[in-house]
Amino acid sequence: MYDFILWLNLLVWLGFCALFASRPNASLFHPGAFYLAFHGFVFTIRPIIAWYRGYDRLYEIFGFTPSIEVKTTVIAASMLGKIAFMTATMASARSPMAFKSGPEHAVQERLLDKPFLLAVAILGPIGLYSVYYFSTEVLGSPGWGMARDAASGIAYNTRHNGYVLSAQFLLVPLCAVFAWRMRFVWWSLIPSVLFIVQRAGSGIRGPFIALCIALLLLWLWQNRRRWPSAVTLPAAAIVLVLFVQVGEYRGTLVRSILEPDRIELTGSGYDMRMLEGMHTANMEFFEYLVLTVPEKSGTYGYFVENLQVFTEPVPRVLWKDKPKGAPIPMFDWGKLGRPVGMTSSLPGEGWTQLGWLGVIIWCGLAGLVMGRAYEWFVRSRQSVFAVLAYIMFLPQCVLFFRDGLLLSPLRDGIFYLFPIGLMWVLYRAMDFPPLRHLARLVNGDLAAPSAASAIPNELAGMTPSQRRRKLASRLDG
Repeated sequence: MYDFILWLNLLVWLGFCALFASRPNASLFHPGAFYLAFHGFVFTIRPIIAWYRGYDRLYEIFGFTPSIEVKTTVIAASMLGKIAFMTATMASARSPMAFKSGPEHAVQERLLDKPFLLAVAILGPIGLYSVYYFSTEVLGSPGWGMARDAASGIAYNTRHNGYVLSAQFLLVPLCAVFAWRMRFVWWSLIPSVLFIVQRAGSGIRGPFIALCIALLLLWLWQNRRRWPSAVTLPAAAIVLVLFVQVGEYRGTLVRSILEPDRIELTGSGYDMRMLEGMHTANMEFFEYLVLTVPEKSGTYGYFVENLQVFTEPVPRVLWKDKPKGAPIPMFDWGKLGRPVGMTSSLPGEGWTQLGWLGVIIWCGLAGLVMGRAYEWFVRSRQSVFAVLAYIMFLPQCVLFFRDGLLLSPLRDGIFYLFPIGLMWVLYRAMDFPPLRHLARLVNGDLAAPSAASAIPNELAGMTPSQRRRKLASRLDG
């Protein structure tokens, strides 16, 4: 019976993919594409592999055995979450992807170079110091300086400042923008490759996956393409293999290549096969949640743990009694089992908060918000800052799908988006015109007084051709 459910789940997923691809708004810039890819890998293809290859090591590690009824419930709940998300995001993000690329966009891209270089000068050293600090002070320390609360099982930082550790994420948009502005010539990818290798060696996958997604989306944007071409498939395969290897061995394979004289234990200490480890095990984690909530917990979470978004930003050094985890925990995970290192996933988190109804609410709300973000972007003027902000927003969606917690994309997203915000502040401080005023400048429309006041005085009395030459000389100079 479960075999039939697995293959039926695959057919339903393929049907959703075909339906999505047939819609005029389908593209890799649409959040629906990312959710279908996530769901297909975690809740469709891998469960088939796990079932027929008999993956059971995680059940031994975490001390639970799901029945066929529980496994069927998880398949059904994940399918319900997919329906809720896709329905909401397709309804709220109906506009076809349109690449707005007038002459004013080209002008603004060139005007971005000076603010970008200044942002690199300001944030680059901070990000590099964070990489150095993590590699020398954290990577080799027991538990990475994290302590685990004996009662709840929640890990929290005791030795290091979280802002210092996460500052290396600032390098992701800087590397991506550099490659984009250099039109992806081979040497422009060197900073990105170095960052990816360094992060892969640390055993943390999120930042280098975010960088790979950002590079791909910026390449598509530059070439005005909705979907990648076949030539990108080898690169995608390399990223996937690297993702799996880093997850299986926590970066020790990469470190052994870079440092062949260094001897260290690899892997998790358990005999794991390909795709059997925790990094792709959202299915098993969801089964644990179904077994635990609400039968063992006695209650649902009712979404109150999202209040942690208000307590998390405060450093523990400033708040000695800062709560470990959510400020209002509805149940004690430490007394319910051993869920150390588990990630809920978007539908799994919905189940934890309110069961079947929670899956619909959480997945539907996520689809609605991400769909509205897409719709805002497509309908906007698509300034260079809107493009960069949206492209850095999409990788955070993948993290949200995997973790299920609102805190995850907000905690990391601020570091991915901060360089974009700084470039915007510097752009305005340099008195460069916004996109709407650049459009009037290039097109010779100075009828609106507000537009005339925003454009430099020396350009106000010129003809359109004179303005273009003056602006070009200013850029070249």
